[in-house]
Amino acid sequence: ASNRSTSSRRGGQSRRPSNFASLPVEQGIICTLKDSFGFIHCAERPEEIFFHYSEVSNCHPDELQIDTEVEFRVGSSSTSDNEKK
Repeated sequence: ASNRSTSSRRGGQSRRPSNFASLPVEQGIICTLKDSFGFIHCAERPEEIFFHYSEVSNCHPDELQIDTEVEFRVGSSSTSDNEKK
């Protein structure tokens, strides 16, 4: 997520689904920033959306600020519940 940008992975192998480009672009506001991840509040969703800094495009993660409006696409995680320990 970044200021008016679309999330994409930089370098390495992408974990995005093959239909990532066809997913709808959503809008929200950055509400939490941590060392390597953050959360976005989206009015159309009941829960905050997690994002990792490796998914940020169009700016450096150090430039992200709370209360910044962003555009993003939501994909599913490739991590199974058993791997999230």
